[in-house]
Amino acid sequence: MIEIKKGVYKLAKRNVNDDDISVLEKRTRNQGLKMARICLHKENTSKLMSMIIIVFDKYIYPAHKHVWKNETYTILKGSCLYQEFTDKAQLDVEIKLNKGDCMMNDRQKFHRIVPCTNVLCFIEHTTGPFTGRPNEFLK
Repeated sequence: MIEIKKGVYKLAKRNVNDDDISVLEKRTRNQGLKMARICLHKENTSKLMSMIIIVFDKYIYPAHKHVWKNETYTILKGSCLYQEFTDKAQLDVEIKLNKGDCMMNDRQKFHRIVPCTNVLCFIEHTTGPFTGRPNEFLK
């Protein structure tokens, strides 16, 4: 596993297995991070961005939206709530996702993942290329 920057890794191989996820989990904990990822796509210009994301201690990334891309989530470990909000910060949709569940986020609304377990691991696929455009955060 090659560290691109703190909390972001790539693999020298094309496949990911349970051992790789265990290494990601250990490295993330050792660095004191609440979230980290293994990027499966070759480069930031890839048309499909695929990542294994691990989240600890029920960390919640703030509600945000990005109108230029869609995402899918597949839960590998743990469970979470997927939440969507109106532009006025009112909860609009809440879906429970358990291990093995998969969902498409294609509504371009403010959204967040709320872990229900202390360790959450999921696959996220999204549209590339990565352009560094900032997310819009819910106020």
